Amino acid sequence: MKTLSSIIGLLLLASFTGCDLSYNKDTSPDERTNLTRPNDGPANSDPQPLPEIPEPSADQSEAFSREAMIAQAGQTSLATIDGLHQEMGFLVGAIEALCLRNDTVTEQAAQEQWLEVMDYWQFLSAFQMGPALAQQELLRVQIYGGVGSVNPCGIDREVVKLESQANYKLSEQASVTTLGSLEYLLFSTDHLNSCRSRPPLDQWDNRPLSERRAARCRYASLVAKKVEGFTGTLREAWLPGQYIDRFVKEDLTAEEQQALIQEIVTSLFYVDYVKNVKVRVPARYGKYQDNYCGGRPCPRNVEHYWSQTSKRSVLANLYGLRTLLTGQMPESYEIELEDGYGLTDYLDALGKDPLAQRLIDVIDETIQSLEDQEKSFYEMAKESDIQSCRDTTRIERLEPFCALYKDFKMIYENLSGEFIEVMKVKLPTNRSSGDGD
Repeated sequence: MKTLSSIIGLLLLASFTGCDLSYNKDTSPDERTNLTRPNDGPANSDPQPLPEIPEPSADQSEAFSREAMIAQAGQTSLATIDGLHQEMGFLVGAIEALCLRNDTVTEQAAQEQWLEVMDYWQFLSAFQMGPALAQQELLRVQIYGGVGSVNPCGIDREVVKLESQANYKLSEQASVTTLGSLEYLLFSTDHLNSCRSRPPLDQWDNRPLSERRAARCRYASLVAKKVEGFTGTLREAWLPGQYIDRFVKEDLTAEEQQALIQEIVTSLFYVDYVKNVKVRVPARYGKYQDNYCGGRPCPRNVEHYWSQTSKRSVLANLYGLRTLLTGQMPESYEIELEDGYGLTDYLDALGKDPLAQRLIDVIDETIQSLEDQEKSFYEMAKESDIQSCRDTTRIERLEPFCALYKDFKMIYENLSGEFIEVMKVKLPTNRSSGDGD
């Protein structure tokens, strides 16, 4: 996945810009999707007793270790955060190079590096643990913001302010200062304004392309450095002596083990947010068929409208989910971490091999279905037909987007049934909006 290290490694700039963690969605209704976010907190209940693990059979090389499984989850989270922060540093450098040269080559390089950062971010989204959980404003809002949180007109206004104000101070509104904002700045390549030519941008579109690109680049550089500061803060919160110690602590009590297993299992249910927000809304499945977007297709409600990489991000979500389940890191992520125990190994140790295999199979089938799909999410949403969507099943895949929703629903159902009972944990509640279908 590494493609830009040799080009921009020397341009790294580690600069942290402190700011308020308040979040103000100042976008208009047609510029964002107003949806319920998942509740990322663990279930508020006393942990149940740990399931009994049978003695290893003669054909097993070693006994399963709950402590090793818990440590693997924590170490994978920390290693991914390390990777995210490193890639964010490379993005800062790529944008600086773009600002210096102001040409198509450096613009494309910055775009590619933004995609690298998003790969790590979307993978990490499956690991809703630790500071990622306790400091949602830091992780979710200030670094990325989420689906539908970007305010393009607000960003354009900030660009003009930066040009006109000698003592310009970067906005504290996350709708104009996150990775989502950088997507708009880097991938809206005509660099036309999104404010319908209202002042002070009424003359913006008449300026030469090179001037518009340079002005946006200067603003993008400030935003990238701010986001890099937040990824650095997140990394520091997970370093030895901080949150990672909870996962790698020796001699964990049974209560501590079960509480951490609850936290790991709860994080798996980020898949519910992917299902209902990233797939279901643009697919217009269920209650969204008739009353969302006025009954018309909803292509602008895909996650990455400007970069057209929604499918890539959902694949990264699935790879993160699979890694948390199996303890095995995908080869495509350049993270030096040995494979270890995952929740499916725990199921095997409990004599629930068929359940473990079902969980892996449905995720792998969904990954394969996405990888085989040649059309982007935007294209699928634009071409969607409501009646075909209603008639779609996982087998009869008449409407690809609606079939994908069915795939994710199957993943969710596999996680929320027997799996919860065997793990002796509580099913997370108050997740994203219900199915209603």
